[in-house]
Amino acid sequence: LSHHLDRLVAANFPNSLGAATRVQIELVRRRLRRFAAIQAVEASEGWRVVGVELAFSDTPKPGEFPAPRIGPGAGLHLVGRIDRLDRHPERGFRALDYKTGHKAETATKAHRKGRRQKSGEWKGDWCDLQLPLYRTLLASLPASVFGARVEVAPNHLGFITLAPHDEGSAISTLEFHAHELDEAVARAETIVGQILDGDFTPAARVPVGDSDALAPIWGVAMRLGADPDADSDADSNGGGDE
Repeated sequence: LSHHLDRLVAANFPNSLGAATRVQIELVRRRLRRFAAIQAVEASEGWRVVGVELAFSDTPKPGEFPAPRIGPGAGLHLVGRIDRLDRHPERGFRALDYKTGHKAETATKAHRKGRRQKSGEWKGDWCDLQLPLYRTLLASLPASVFGARVEVAPNHLGFITLAPHDEGSAISTLEFHAHELDEAVARAETIVGQILDGDFTPAARVPVGDSDALAPIWGVAMRLGADPDADSDADSNGGGDE
């Protein structure tokens, strides 16, 4: 990996490198070394990479797959790109997404707030639907693509986090049950239905602030009853004190 990095650097930066660029290259090299160690362990356990950059599109090009539709009625196309698909001879398929942020966040915490209760139920709202929808995308593939239908267990959906420090670099997978992932997909389908109905009412738990780019849609930060000619009159009169 280090050798390939040097080749890419030479090809893309043929001239001398600045100090900042050199630092960034070495940070990448550190991440790749940690990734190599992680990959070696996964390979020794029997996992093999069978697909990368799997693209699902409403207008698929060669090498891409048709995007499935979700939601009520005709619904909407679910488009996306899955970084990596692994396969194990006994454990089946696993879908992973690469993350390179400074803060190492587990797949579970990134997707849902709260925690599991003593009753066994999870208490907390979904805040990201990425990995549950990966499962939907992969389930839409015909068996002929990988020799079997791609059914991914909940604990085989996760992140490969490549953090600046070794301690934060690891594979983390979701800690949810299948019915909980079904709830996440149902939530996505509800959102699709709202979009199709033109219902863009903001969620009560996420109030729209004045700085929100879409605030005018809901009338936030707009002056009701203001004279539309007031500002233009002020400008024509010199606009305020000199």
